[in-house]
Amino acid sequence: MEKIIISVIFVVIFAILAGCGTSSIAPMELISRGLPAYTNENCESMKPPSAANSADYSEYWRSCSIPQKGASVWLAYDLSAVEEKKREKIIVVWYNDDTSPYDHTLITAQESPGYNNIRDYTIEANEAGGQDLPEEGWVKLVSVEGNTFHSRQHLLNLKGYNSIRINCTASDGSKDNMNVSFKMDVYDASTGGNDNWIFYGDSITQMSMHHRPFKCSLGEGSFSMLINGKKPGYFPLQENGGTGYMTSADGAKNIEKWLEIFPGRYVALGYGTNDAWSGMAPEDFYYNHEIMVKAVLKAGKVPLVPKNTLVINTAGNTGKRGKA
Repeated sequence: MEKIIISVIFVVIFAILAGCGTSSIAPMELISRGLPAYTNENCESMKPPSAANSADYSEYWRSCSIPQKGASVWLAYDLSAVEEKKREKIIVVWYNDDTSPYDHTLITAQESPGYNNIRDYTIEANEAGGQDLPEEGWVKLVSVEGNTFHSRQHLLNLKGYNSIRINCTASDGSKDNMNVSFKMDVYDASTGGNDNWIFYGDSITQMSMHHRPFKCSLGEGSFSMLINGKKPGYFPLQENGGTGYMTSADGAKNIEKWLEIFPGRYVALGYGTNDAWSGMAPEDFYYNHEIMVKAVLKAGKVPLVPKNTLVINTAGNTGKRGKA
């Protein structure tokens, strides 16, 4: 099922990139890949800071201590080698794929805790660059508290700065997983930042739109890798907004607050499995999607609604199979 849905979504995306002409979407360059990465950890980290911006999305940086106020844990990139005009208007995005649901607190059918997720943090910039990043001179650009999402992105003006860091002061984790672990990418957003996607949905989305490479009918890789394989000039920024057990009613209830923290352009709405399984009336399903689509359009973004694939359930009726 995951492969079917993901293939439908990619058909739509390739139509946008190819059928409508790639000029309709300006690529955003990923500028942080492989740049010098640093941390204030004074112990042997479970994963080195270079894992946070490597090309391998199956690895990540993980702290070896628990972040606290007064004892924060930070990860920093030296961007001074990047052309200045490419690092003035940027988007910083971090991903914690170990916490599988987009928001683990919204699942009602089963408990799903956070795993080394980031709860409280700031994004800070510094004029200094080079191997020895200073302790002083960091300017706070963003402050987030009480986060329960497994990924976030921030559109920032970095003009005049050479280094950027995420400074974590609390973990949204669980027993034995109270560190912080994530990938962090920095994109050049000077072209408008439109090649930026989020995929809301149930567990089908949750399990197929993470950033680790996987195999599907279109090849092997993550969403961004598969796009890059077809269109080498592109490596889209993408968030996985899937949360298991959710229906279109849950999406309609939460869509406005989700869109408030998403600065991107394209919004996929992948609901239907649990709606059909629970016997939701077609008019209610339509109404929920109408709410979501209108909210996306009002926010100045582009909605994408994939087709649902019909299967035969165990009762012999045409519908969707299983909980998602």
